[in-house]
Amino acid sequence: MKTNAQVILIAVALGGVAVGFFGARAFPGQDKLDTQYVTEYISEESGEKVVPENLLPFPRDLLLNPVFYEWTANVEGVLIGKTSDSVILEKDGERISIEVSDTTRFLDQRNAESSGGGQLISFQEVPVGANLRGGVFIFDQREALPGSKLVVAVGFTVY
Repeated sequence: MKTNAQVILIAVALGGVAVGFFGARAFPGQDKLDTQYVTEYISEESGEKVVPENLLPFPRDLLLNPVFYEWTANVEGVLIGKTSDSVILEKDGERISIEVSDTTRFLDQRNAESSGGGQLISFQEVPVGANLRGGVFIFDQREALPGSKLVVAVGFTVY
């Protein structure tokens, strides 16, 4: 009886691997949005970059659903500039300005091995040229007040 259960378990596991393998071949997906390809799409009306719906990493209807008013995302890039209330990150030729506040935390991991772990540093101590990885909130622009930020940082790891 125990042997039969083991055989069934192994058969189910192998079947799952086979379905995953052949499913990935039959329906190839795009692991990463190709920003170079996307930047070729420019709206004739506004001149702004437009991402074709088939290249979005999630359904367009989800973005437009009024139930969602806030998203979270992970960001990573090189700090190429900062103001008193924002950081400018760059990766693969794309840039974004992200608001920081008094509650935004910066964990310095650059010397983590020698110091026995990372330590919190102030925004002023983060040098331009550092690599940052962190989390942000993205707010729905339909609900935003004029002049309010749409992307706000929660915290970053400096590495």
